[in-house]
Amino acid sequence: MIRPSKSLLSVISLLCYIIVLSACSNGESRLNAKTINPLPASGNEIARGVSRTSGVAPLSVLFTAGFSSSTDSNREFDELEYSWDFDDSSASEWATSGQSKNKAKGPVASYVFEIAGTYNVSLTVRDASGVIDTDTFTITVLDPDKYFSGSNTTCISDTHNKNFSGCPAGSKHVTTDDVSQMANYAGSNRRILLHRGSSWSRSGGMYFASNTTTLHIGAYGTCQAPSAQGICSNAPQINMTGSSEFLAVDRSLDLRITDINFTGEASNYGIISGAMDIQRMLIMRIQSTGFNDAIIWSHWRESESHRIVENSIVSSHISESERYASFIGGEQLTYMGNIVINSRTSHITRVWNSYLGVISHNILSGASYTNSLGLHALKFHGPTEGQVGTFAETGNYGRPHRSKFTIISNNVFGASGPWPVSIGPENATSNQNLSDILIEKNKFLANYGTQSTRPVITGLMFGGRYFTVRNNVFDGSGNDEGYRGIVIERTGIEATPHGNRLYNNTIFETGKTRWTYEGIVIDRTASDTVVKNNLVRFQVNKKQVLISDYSGKAVKSNNRLDDINGFVDPENNNPLLRNFSLKKSSPAITHGTSVPVFDDIRGARRTNKFSLGAFQHIKD
Repeated sequence: MIRPSKSLLSVISLLCYIIVLSACSNGESRLNAKTINPLPASGNEIARGVSRTSGVAPLSVLFTAGFSSSTDSNREFDELEYSWDFDDSSASEWATSGQSKNKAKGPVASYVFEIAGTYNVSLTVRDASGVIDTDTFTITVLDPDKYFSGSNTTCISDTHNKNFSGCPAGSKHVTTDDVSQMANYAGSNRRILLHRGSSWSRSGGMYFASNTTTLHIGAYGTCQAPSAQGICSNAPQINMTGSSEFLAVDRSLDLRITDINFTGEASNYGIISGAMDIQRMLIMRIQSTGFNDAIIWSHWRESESHRIVENSIVSSHISESERYASFIGGEQLTYMGNIVINSRTSHITRVWNSYLGVISHNILSGASYTNSLGLHALKFHGPTEGQVGTFAETGNYGRPHRSKFTIISNNVFGASGPWPVSIGPENATSNQNLSDILIEKNKFLANYGTQSTRPVITGLMFGGRYFTVRNNVFDGSGNDEGYRGIVIERTGIEATPHGNRLYNNTIFETGKTRWTYEGIVIDRTASDTVVKNNLVRFQVNKKQVLISDYSGKAVKSNNRLDDINGFVDPENNNPLLRNFSLKKSSPAITHGTSVPVFDDIRGARRTNKFSLGAFQHIKD
């Protein structure tokens, strides 16, 4: 395989890619245009469609509902309700959120089909008047035992076990203590299965020949004591030593790595690394402990066709990385159902670019817990202005799209320095802009998880255009240095914040110090900001501010700084069990105004009598 040198990859992986906002065009709505795999170069209009209609299980598919870039007069991306049903009767619940995997909300959605069959995925679109459109997409999922029949599957056991029970009939059987032998059986339309119960040690990396079609590396045998995420206690074990990554994934097409347990040292580069032409990679039910950067890919191009597109990390458990637990990005990105915790010196998850992305149902917590850098559970940025365009336009380097059209929903963000979640330019000197980002139904819990040496002082900090932040809970409890729930901030030279909407968020704090507590802070440069139906409760006797609007231009109504505790159980010892639903005596009930928010953080429908905060009151 021809690939960038490891030193080059290291440099690339550390580059801070940021986003620039181009002027949004007034494109025609695409709600009724059904197209397969639409990715227009401009990124301003997205047709309705799916990333692919068929493939072998497990099959990751990304869905788009059809929408245009937001403008001051058109906000299809966030002001319509898009509901998906994936037609999978076998679907379980997300271990991280307890919600059904078979349902999703949002203009962009993603699903992994694990059982062969034909699925009729349905989409329902609503506005304030009711249902305005429906559609159906047929996804055909092939049986892996038939697709990889006979010698197309290789089962590998270690010499201690020599066990091939559960290996598909007709497959090759290999007994070895050298896990790198799997490279001999890799290739297009091949499957390599490792024995559950076997283990291997490896000091060097592996480089498979470029696969032009599907390659699956997984497990066989009976799964014992699966976790809530489906990770088996007896998953094949690979112990990495030395300094190499386990697998370089440059020029990979439709690579799947599933159901394997990896451990590594701080000197290990990671489980996978890459930078060039990585497409349709699925990493699922991986357990990773240790490593320098557990899962890391960046972006490098040597031609117009080179893309980082349709890559997924799903239901994996990643912990105790020295630096990044996940350093990821690209087009059609899926990051769902993962528990990613405890990076010693850097961010938990760094998304360097996301165009048409889904970041949902994750638990992210514990960034830079061994130093005082105060880094983030989620750092989300994108390419600078000069890095966006065609291969030639960007000096034979940059990316096709800015960060745009991404859903961040149903996550838990725990303690991770002063600002657990930072979405916007990387620094004050980078002209990086984000737009059309939907942040909803998340929990920002300041005292959940491993604590950084620096306490949380801001739940969410973002800068960009046409963001919508709704139905989130911001719990700053455990902090004694003041707290700000949401901050809209211009970092430096990027476009000024514009067109941002903050609806129905709950902000809570129990600190008792002399510092100021602010619910929402709006930068002086911001324009066309709308703040409605937010509920703030600070249990302090010092300075409290509902909204600090330094722009003096925000439209604000029906927000409340409460002087009573109207929540059911906001101070439970377990942050995950705190209940911010409204007591029937709460004055926040029916105090809201009508906004384009169709349900609450639980999925309960909002009525024309809006309650304030993330929870719509349900009559006893």
